[in-house]
Amino acid sequence: MRYGIFLRGINTGARRISSQQLEALLQQAGFAGKAVLATGNLVLTAKAPAEVVLQKVLREIGTYFQSEQTGVIRTETELADLLTTLPMETAGFNQMVLFTDVPLYEALLDEADSPALQPLTGHDLLWTVKKGKTTEGFGRILAKKKYQALLTSRNCRTVEKVLKQMQID
Repeated sequence: MRYGIFLRGINTGARRISSQQLEALLQQAGFAGKAVLATGNLVLTAKAPAEVVLQKVLREIGTYFQSEQTGVIRTETELADLLTTLPMETAGFNQMVLFTDVPLYEALLDEADSPALQPLTGHDLLWTVKKGKTTEGFGRILAKKKYQALLTSRNCRTVEKVLKQMQID
């Protein structure tokens, strides 16, 4: 099975790691894989179920950073399905996928002043935000500690690159 893993908090603040180091940690966890860009995106193939793969990878990376690591895992099919549900891009705006494995849509709507937020597939969400404004307004809500272990965000273009890498290997 082909998997894409999206790690939270990689190469932000003091949590720095190169793509080569991430790939070495994947090998230590028992997987051959590839890092895509430098923001904690991994592509790998494994026979094990998704949750087993994710826990092994998170444990290895958590050991490296000496702290708990969070992230989500999606299959190639799940990412392809997600990308087909996206609306057309609007000039001057970013489309951000909020990856989560728990139902957060209602909770986020309750906290925000009507963000441009919509459900995608599973529990994943789409946040459309003006370019350069991801750390303001609704972005501050997403950065709250209570959401840090529950979601991670990626620009749709990054998700497309991860899927493309999954299809190449």
